[in-house]
Amino acid sequence: MALLLAASLGLLWAQVRTPQRVTYAQFQALLESGQVSRVVVRGNAATVNLRRPAQPAAVSLRLPEGVTTSGSPESARFTAQITAHTGDYQTEPSGKWIGVLLILLPILLPIGLPAMCLALLLLWLIRRRARPDNLSER
Repeated sequence: MALLLAASLGLLWAQVRTPQRVTYAQFQALLESGQVSRVVVRGNAATVNLRRPAQPAAVSLRLPEGVTTSGSPESARFTAQITAHTGDYQTEPSGKWIGVLLILLPILLPIGLPAMCLALLLLWLIRRRARPDNLSER
């Protein structure tokens, strides 16, 4: 029960910390007006930090298909535009598996923990039955 509560609080915290979503056109306007301080691209999504005193401090957006294709003219233009306006551009591999694991953890733990205990008990019983009766055979 406590684990389920902890997982729920973790998911709630992740939603609270999720930056506000903007469109690509809104991002372009922020970039042109000099409000962008840093851009981090993960897969086809980007997290954009804004210069202070902007509220919110960060926004997120989904990038168009051509921008995320490595080596495409759109990708080169996007990178050049960001580095010209901010100088702080970073790409990171997308961490999908961690998110999937966190979502499945509340389901897998109540099933997996008893199954593991049962498997260990069965192994112990099988090993105990396989012991020789004569101590000299050990």
